[in-house]
Amino acid sequence: MIEALKGNNRYWYLVYIALLLILFLYIMFPDRILNGFLNAQAEKRFPDLSISFEDTRLILPLGIRIRGLEVALKYNPYELLYVSEKTSLRVSITGLLFGRNKVTFTSRVNGGEISGIFEEKDKESCNITIDIDDIILDGKPFILPGTGKYIEGVLAGRVSFTGNPSDFINGKGDISLDAKKGIIKPVLPLFDVRDIGFEKISLTGVLDNMRFNVKDLSMKGGPINGKARGDLQLKRDILSSGLRFSAEITPTPEMKIEMPDIAGAIESSNIMKNGKLKFDIQGTLTNPLPVIR
Repeated sequence: MIEALKGNNRYWYLVYIALLLILFLYIMFPDRILNGFLNAQAEKRFPDLSISFEDTRLILPLGIRIRGLEVALKYNPYELLYVSEKTSLRVSITGLLFGRNKVTFTSRVNGGEISGIFEEKDKESCNITIDIDDIILDGKPFILPGTGKYIEGVLAGRVSFTGNPSDFINGKGDISLDAKKGIIKPVLPLFDVRDIGFEKISLTGVLDNMRFNVKDLSMKGGPINGKARGDLQLKRDILSSGLRFSAEITPTPEMKIEMPDIAGAIESSNIMKNGKLKFDIQGTLTNPLPVIR
């Protein structure tokens, strides 16, 4: 009995020493060594991406905090895909015990936050779930270089993805996003309109191996209500992706107040049917080609 107790004490003593050693490494681990390690891991795991950051530090429990994170495609490092002020990554201890690489993350981005889970299935496949909480779209870099050129507002929603993280357009996933109280800057040459205010824009869609099916895209609460659905044929250069959409817009009473010239032109052109303007959209994201039905 006494020998068993001594054995248990010896075991807990070793655990205590191990925990103290881990704590010591967290406190004393040199930043330059950590930065070099993270750069090497990023290069190994995401060879097609250019990933940079200002500084890093270890945090408890079992995690890393990264400041000034910037992500771009390696062949075009000056057009940022993602920018974060501060990002925290924490490794799942249970995941490590069962041989799975599972990481939870939170990322502060332009007034809001992104959080989620990254779980590696094998070397070329992973599951990612991302929750977006009140990120301000105001033209500053956030995700994709042209986001601020087309929409401003407050963004929230959820994105899930299964596939190769370095080839994010060639996988499977679901997207549900809402933008509130903002403006869109149309690129459709239907009317001479610089921006249109809205209360809410909702988007739901499914990614299926370089094809993004938009199940529902709707806009409400401004001079124009509208909805659209269709397919986006994705390309490596996202803004060159092909469009195949059907859409309709319905002028609201606010249009006559905010856009009297356009409201008058629409009424006199006789292009509306049952109070709606219906059209199809082809071309690309940067050069959409609308055709009125």
